[in-house]
Amino acid sequence: MARAGVTKGEVQRARVALIKAGRHPSIDAIRIELGNTGSKATIFRHLKEIAADEGGAGLPQGSVSEEGVASENEK
Repeated sequence: MARAGVTKGEVQRARVALIKAGRHPSIDAIRIELGNTGSKATIFRHLKEIAADEGGAGLPQGSVSEEGVASENEK
């Protein structure tokens, strides 16, 4: 059975765990923290939503751009 996909809550928990461990919560680091599951586009979308919820503090600096994620998905 196919997985429903990573949730915003899972991305948030992985992000917080990385920050507490003193690591940068990049899209790739979050994906690894989640057990190598979830597309980069989905993780990026959840990070944008978290950033909006937190007033812009949720999106890691130097993360993959929307254009980069879109081109990644076209491969």
